[in-house]
Parts: sequence; C-alpha cells; structure tokens
Amino acid sequence: MNEKEQLEFAAKAAGIKGEMSQTIGGWPCIITGAYQPWQPTHDNGDALWLAAQLKMDIAQFSFGVRVNAPDGEDHYQ
Repeated sequence: MNEKEQLEFAAKAAGIKGEMSQTIGGWPCIITGAYQPWQPTHDNGDALWLAAQLKMDIAQFSFGVRVNAPDGEDHYQ
C-alpha cells in the first residue's frame, strides 16, 4: 500500500472529506473544505487528531510503539 492509499483510507476512517492533492514538497494530502492540507503522515497535529478520532491508545516504549485499538487488540510496531 502506498502513501496515497494510506491517506485515502485514513481520511475515510476519520470522516475527512476533500480532494486528493500534493503539497509543494510533493507529499500527498487531502485539501479540506477550509482549503487546508490534511496529511497525518507529515503533520503531527493531523496525526494526533486522527488517533483521537479513531480512539487509539498509543504507548511508546524503548523497544517500540504499542497501539491498543478500539477492538481491544494490541498492535505492535
């Protein structure tokens, strides 16, 4: 799955509506109704907002990151 597809799935999951575009740096983004680029892979604020919308519980450890998803599963990376 490429970054554009990941962005499309994330937007769908979070209920973000807009048009697919690219930033000046060439990164994919979604232009929202406020004409703001939404790109959670490159913007920490967008990433945190997405995690909150999806009710993710994120924990960082010395060995990696653990995400407890709303389904109760542990997802390690």
